[in-house]
Amino acid sequence: MFTAAECRAKALEKITQAKRDKRNRRKLTSAAEAWLFLAEALHRLDGAAVAYEVDGDSAIDYLTA
Repeated sequence: MFTAAECRAKALEKITQAKRDKRNRRKLTSAAEAWLFLAEALHRLDGAAVAYEVDGDSAIDYLTA
């Protein structure tokens, strides 16, 4: 599973490729947007996991598995 930071790095990689590859620019840009969407979702999930951890809830065990 990827982390939010890894997803952002993948997005940057796709954007860089899109700048060089005019033929596949739209596809690469869409891929970058998808990686950024995933990064944001993982970031929100991580925030929720931290909230559970702070509350001392045992639900954190199955959320991160």
